[in-house]
Amino acid sequence: MDKGIQNIFQNNELSSDNTLLFLLKERIAYLIDHDFSGLMTHFYLVDVDENQVQYFLQTYTGDLLLEKLARLIIDRTLKKKSNWD
Repeated sequence: MDKGIQNIFQNNELSSDNTLLFLLKERIAYLIDHDFSGLMTHFYLVDVDENQVQYFLQTYTGDLLLEKLARLIIDRTLKKKSNWD
């Protein structure tokens, strides 16, 4: 798994949801350009719905695409965390 994305969630210094969203969008943009298969592996490991990922990749571009993908990761991670609590 991409350690950059994993580290974002483990960083206790995140001050807000906006900070988390910004950092994820930045990392996703990098992975789209430099390690697309690594990004797809991360979606698989987080257990994000593959159909949603494919839909977003085909439908959106630019910052809106990055935000949609980041929110998929955030939403799925929070849902999994709430199941652990």
